[in-house]
Amino acid sequence: MFKKILVPLDGSKLAECALPYVEELARGCGTEEIILISVTEQVRAQVRAPEARELYHTREDPRIQRGGIETTVTFGKKE
Repeated sequence: MFKKILVPLDGSKLAECALPYVEELARGCGTEEIILISVTEQVRAQVRAPEARELYHTREDPRIQRGGIETTVTFGKKE
C-alpha cells in the first residue's frame, strides 16, 4: 500500500514514541522504506555537529531495521 513512509523527528522522546507505531504500520502495509527526517533551524543546526544529528538518527534506525525495513538518513540545507 505505502512504498515509503516519511517520519519527522525533532529529537524529543515524544516524537520517538511514534517509531513503534510506524514500524507496525510499515509491516502491515508492505512498506519498503522508512525515511527519518529532522528539520532544524539554521542556528540550532550549526550548534549541533552533523555527527550528533547522524548519531540521533542512526540510534533510531536499528529499531526499525530489526523489522527488515530499510531506513534512510539524509542531511541537507534548507534552500
